[in-house]
Amino acid sequence: MEEKVFSVKTRNKIYNICCWAGVAIALIGYFMTGIPKQVLPWVGMAMVALGVIYRVTMVRCPYCGNHLAESKTIPDKCPECHKELN
Repeated sequence: MEEKVFSVKTRNKIYNICCWAGVAIALIGYFMTGIPKQVLPWVGMAMVALGVIYRVTMVRCPYCGNHLAESKTIPDKCPECHKELN
């Protein structure tokens, strides 16, 4: 079975979705009452933390392994090896 490999820009989109969904869940939980008010903000913060960990570990150049998490946007070429990023 072939393993699916995501592109660098797709991995960055996964990070963005995870973080924004975490913020939304935390805010929804903050404004609710009862049990969800106690749990949902923690779930949202955990999603944001996992998104940041995902970006730091997975958003790298597939050729040289250079971390691309330092900049807000993913460049078209790797700043280290100057190869085209997909």
